[in-house]
Amino acid sequence: MRDQSPPSFSFQPVRTRAYAELLTQARRPKVINVVAPIGYGKTVLMAQLYSHLAESGHDAHWIGLDERDASADRVLAALLDQLATRRSVVDPTQALMRGDEPLERRIDALVTVLSDLPGEATVFIDNLNSCTDEALGPMLNALVFRTPATVTFIWSSTNEIPFDAARAKLEERLRQIGYGDLSLDARETGDLLGVDLGRDLGSAGVSAVQARTEGWPAAVRMAQIVLSASERPLAALDAFSGSDEDISALLHRQVLVRISPELRDFLMCLSLLRTFGIAMCRYVMGTDDARDRLDFLLKRNVFIVPLDRNRKRYRLHSLFREYLGGEAALQLNAGRRKQVLVRASEWCEQAAEWHDAISYALAADELATAARLMERSAHVFVRENGDIQQFIAWVDRLRGTRTPIGWESRYWYVWALVFQRRFESSLQHHRLLVEQFVRRGPEVVVPADLGQRIQHLRICIDYFADRLDDAQRGVDAWLVEHVSSSAYGVGSIGCILSLCQAFYFRFEQAWKTMRAAQPVLLGIDGADMVGWISLIHAAIMTYEGDYQHALDELGSGLAEARKRLGDDAVLCGTMALVASHCATEMGEIAQARELLVFGMRTARNTATLDLLACGFDAALQLWTGRDDELVSVARLRELAAAYPPRLALMLSCQLIQRLGRTGDALAEAERIGLLADCDDAAEVHRDELVVPRARDLWWATAIDLLIAVRRMVRADVLITREYRIAKEEGRASRLVELGLARARIALHAGDETGASRALAGSLRRAARRRIVRPFKDHSELVAALTHAGKISTWTFALAEERAFFEEIARGPAPGSPDSGNPSKEPDAFVAVSAPTAREAELLVLLDLGLSNQEIADRTQVSITTIKWHLKNLYRKLGVSTRTAALARARSLTPALEASPPGPGISR
Repeated sequence: MRDQSPPSFSFQPVRTRAYAELLTQARRPKVINVVAPIGYGKTVLMAQLYSHLAESGHDAHWIGLDERDASADRVLAALLDQLATRRSVVDPTQALMRGDEPLERRIDALVTVLSDLPGEATVFIDNLNSCTDEALGPMLNALVFRTPATVTFIWSSTNEIPFDAARAKLEERLRQIGYGDLSLDARETGDLLGVDLGRDLGSAGVSAVQARTEGWPAAVRMAQIVLSASERPLAALDAFSGSDEDISALLHRQVLVRISPELRDFLMCLSLLRTFGIAMCRYVMGTDDARDRLDFLLKRNVFIVPLDRNRKRYRLHSLFREYLGGEAALQLNAGRRKQVLVRASEWCEQAAEWHDAISYALAADELATAARLMERSAHVFVRENGDIQQFIAWVDRLRGTRTPIGWESRYWYVWALVFQRRFESSLQHHRLLVEQFVRRGPEVVVPADLGQRIQHLRICIDYFADRLDDAQRGVDAWLVEHVSSSAYGVGSIGCILSLCQAFYFRFEQAWKTMRAAQPVLLGIDGADMVGWISLIHAAIMTYEGDYQHALDELGSGLAEARKRLGDDAVLCGTMALVASHCATEMGEIAQARELLVFGMRTARNTATLDLLACGFDAALQLWTGRDDELVSVARLRELAAAYPPRLALMLSCQLIQRLGRTGDALAEAERIGLLADCDDAAEVHRDELVVPRARDLWWATAIDLLIAVRRMVRADVLITREYRIAKEEGRASRLVELGLARARIALHAGDETGASRALAGSLRRAARRRIVRPFKDHSELVAALTHAGKISTWTFALAEERAFFEEIARGPAPGSPDSGNPSKEPDAFVAVSAPTAREAELLVLLDLGLSNQEIADRTQVSITTIKWHLKNLYRKLGVSTRTAALARARSLTPALEASPPGPGISR
């Protein structure tokens, strides 16, 4: 357990100028940045400020770091631990399905926790120099610039702290405290030396101490120790220079030489320990008088710092420990040093202090012992979020030395890689684990359930790595081989299988799987199980197109999950994203936006790609066109990059559909190859389009583009094919969209009767399920057929359908102030004037595939003139490429539409 309060001191801290200034400040800055070398009293100053704030009733939190905290993840865990947000112990799959929390997401959670603190609070972080992780900077920036003004920070380091100090200073958020501020003046030096010694030295002697030490508090403190022990302080002062070398010599002469060899050995052994207590010292040093020795050293003012008010745990001052470590390397033989480290490891093992136990074993070069300790504690570092990065580093070190590691360590090593989303590496090491498991001899003892866990682990890797076919095959094999399994094993397999079946639009099978898994899930002792049941039920309904029932299911499930898990749970965020998607489809814009704001906080860590894609769709539907932080396209692309590539492709398709017939949509389509032959492009993306949800989205986008560039014949062929598939799958929402696409084609051909029939069919299908969004996107189509008298309330037999039509017919058009949506610029092509005769001729030559030089030769003008004309034409059409120019021009020039097809979308 980490110490939660500042250390106490065996001397009376001096009231320094820096301390007095900070106490009298009218307004405390956002950050007090204390940076100075070892021995300048940084911790003392911070401890004084902490005590003052705590005694005045202020909400103060202390985090003391050490060499274990080299990663930003460790620092963040310490902060969350101090703020009482420890994560409960769960099954590894359960933890992953909740979502392992990457550093960015945990930073978001920390910002939320700090923002929710009642009243004013100050967070102290001592020894930030312990963290050497590049990710520390972004974390500190988040604390400085994203938390409210009521939360302030005081932190210290021996070197420059990596945060945006320039911005903080510009915004008047920062107070820098350096070694100059911490150096002691003559008055402060006298206070530290004490009344008796100050009297013996006189004012001139005190000034001499201050001058020779240059106010370095550690050196003044050392002078206080050695001069107080001298019978002639002034004579001793003459031999004291205050230099580093002189301090080392004095430490040796005045501290080590004057004590017994046994006590000197005791001190040097202490330098090998990070922290220590009396019981630990007895065991490690093999002495029964550890209490007496520590008391003696404390009374002699040796640099030993108590870490708690009850003085049960101590550490050496960093400066003193560094000096003693050098002495130990010279004076303690290798056998003695190793003995101390080995016994320290043994003591920590008995106390279940696994991190220190393994660290001491590795320091003693006892690699086999370290491997054994890791075998006992691997689950602590991985499943219980002890320190995944450190565990991986330890395993890699042992592997590098060819030290055998145990089955549990290998198993949890693969899980650690999965938690870090290193899927290719996790697959590689899983294959190695399987090979070792299969090839083991009969004499090799393995955990009874290891084979089952290894197989279960592979299913999870495949699922989260978007290898859904492999995951389903793994589930089939697992169900045959492991009829009897843990409740969570059966339940998690059921969740994975049901979601895969839903993503493949096998709805009947998905419901059957969930009916079998639900009783098992409800029997598991886990607050998130009810939430997962609700989420999977809603996911199936969502893919079926039953948005109303899905939103109802998620509404009640999310309320319960938030109550039991808290708002920071990734599961709650995932539920909110899917609910936001349902709300946008139903036209409930305000509700959708509120859910999206809540869900996007955990979007980086949503474990299931397809459910995150639902959130992306909602984000784009609600996008205002501004690059705000919540739903900007750049933000969505950044999130998609952290997942398997299918998500980025789906995002591109969603973006094209959202942008409509604009130059940006055409550019995005060209980027993913959809503006060329869509069948050839689909072959290029074959791996991503294996999952029907992605395939469905791809062809929906292709149909929209074909209609936009007036390739109606090809679009109708695709609609016919996709309509048949959607009907077989029972996908109501997709049938609604395809019906609207067919209505658009019919209206373009002048067939108002056929268009109204297709529109009416979509309205009937949508009414019961409250599928609103597609009609809002095509409000011009609805308005055109309604105003022409081709469709009215009398078209519908059921009152529910008539009411739904009336609602759609009177709703605001997309892009209107009441819609809450950005304009998709439905008339973007029409707003551009038709090409001139010369431009039309140029477009025809482009469509024939001629190069710039060939066009120049045919038109008998210079290539420079051709380039100039093309530049002007591209600017006029709002495009930047030949392909996009041709696609845009076809909507404006019927003659070009009838020309032989060029390199654009196939007919």
